[in-house]
Amino acid sequence: MDILNQYPLLRSILLTMGYTSFSGIAIFLGYFLFSRVTRYDDTVEIFEKKNVAAALASGGKVVGTAIVLGFAIVTNDRLWWTALWGLIGILLLILGYKGLEWATPRHHVDAEIAKGNTAAGVFSFLLSVGLAVVIGASLT
Repeated sequence: MDILNQYPLLRSILLTMGYTSFSGIAIFLGYFLFSRVTRYDDTVEIFEKKNVAAALASGGKVVGTAIVLGFAIVTNDRLWWTALWGLIGILLLILGYKGLEWATPRHHVDAEIAKGNTAAGVFSFLLSVGLAVVIGASLT
């Protein structure tokens, strides 16, 4: 790969394309995994029932995943290291979300979101973003 060292602009363009491609795939993978751990069907709630709480909760997970991936990109100079740490971060986000269910046994957040409780959706959104910042910073 000496040619990439001779042409730093080309190297930068190729790395940007690689990081962007990986991140796009990882965001969709993260969304898919999150939709499997929720007790409701995200796409039905959002697109058929117009459930704002579900849209907020799902959006928080997407934004959280992007934040974690952003930290992984900034702190690694190899695409495969970025992929490894990004995927670890996504798994930690999922564990954090499941921890929320465990920490609130009287008020099942998933059930509240499925009922359209916007406050629960906002709380889930903010929890995902907050966890993502902490997880992302810890990846460094």
